[in-house]
Amino acid sequence: MRVQPAGVPREHATRIENLASTAPSLDASYGAPTPAKPFTCHPIATLTRTRVVGACQLGTVLNTEAIEGFCTILCEVPLNAMFGYSSDLRSETQGKGEFTMEFQKYEPVLPQDQALLIKAYETERAAKK
Repeated sequence: MRVQPAGVPREHATRIENLASTAPSLDASYGAPTPAKPFTCHPIATLTRTRVVGACQLGTVLNTEAIEGFCTILCEVPLNAMFGYSSDLRSETQGKGEFTMEFQKYEPVLPQDQALLIKAYETERAAKK
């Protein structure tokens, strides 16, 4: 169903409709001249350690619970800190420690780490040329 404004000829109403549909996109393109400031994100996982005596030094501790002389620790850790973690946990707990890991979210990388990533990328890119 088309609605024609009162007192406007049919051909002018079509032009008004066309202008009305393009005006928001023009406004959006003119309204965003500021440059974006991109940043790098890394995945964060929720780590649950059970049957552990020590603390979680990899990330942010969210909760702890003591059961039968052992501690259950819930913490958020960057995924890149988890590589080789099972071997470390086994040696730390004589094979008794257990852990589960679940993806939680993405968080921005620290500025100094981002600078290192950019430098490594630029070095690799220059080597390919």
